[in-house]
Amino acid sequence: TKKKKKKKDKKAAKKEEKRKRAAAAVPGANYAERVRLKKESHRSSVLCVEWNRTATNLLATGSADETVRLWDVSTARCVATYDTLHSDKVQALAWHRKEPHVLLT
Repeated sequence: TKKKKKKKDKKAAKKEEKRKRAAAAVPGANYAERVRLKKESHRSSVLCVEWNRTATNLLATGSADETVRLWDVSTARCVATYDTLHSDKVQALAWHRKEPHVLLT
């Protein structure tokens, strides 16, 4: 009957809400449900991250997807992608100490 179906649906919704709350309390649980990836994000694991000491809004990331990306944290956007420089995963990067516009990978 309609009454039983409505009660069953309500019980299922309550159970699902409880599961989501429990998952949110555990770091890393159901990560894909809690985080929406941006279009310009890496397609694989990020292996290295480096802040620029001079331009403190710039963050560089290297990834297993063979790309290096520069991020402007003040706008939360990717401002540059270097995807033709590496033929393997990017495992390390660093800003040059004396030339802060130079990124070493």
